[in-house]
Amino acid sequence: MEQPLKVDQVVDARGLLCPGPLMELVLALRTNPPRTVIEVLCSEETSVNDIRQWVTKSGHELLGSHSYEGHFGVTVRKAGL
Repeated sequence: MEQPLKVDQVVDARGLLCPGPLMELVLALRTNPPRTVIEVLCSEETSVNDIRQWVTKSGHELLGSHSYEGHFGVTVRKAGL
């Protein structure tokens, strides 16, 4: 039986226009240790796409994205040991 994913930090960037949610994720990644799991909440689907592309290029791990009622979430694991 698979354990549910433990999110270490939730970044609530709902209401911020692009690239605000991505910039909030970058700040959270800079201030957390390696392997931290961060979920970013955002209002725009374009922010989800920007975050997916940036995470792939930057070497972090995209764990998933979700559509909630009225907003979106993207879950990322910071690269590292």
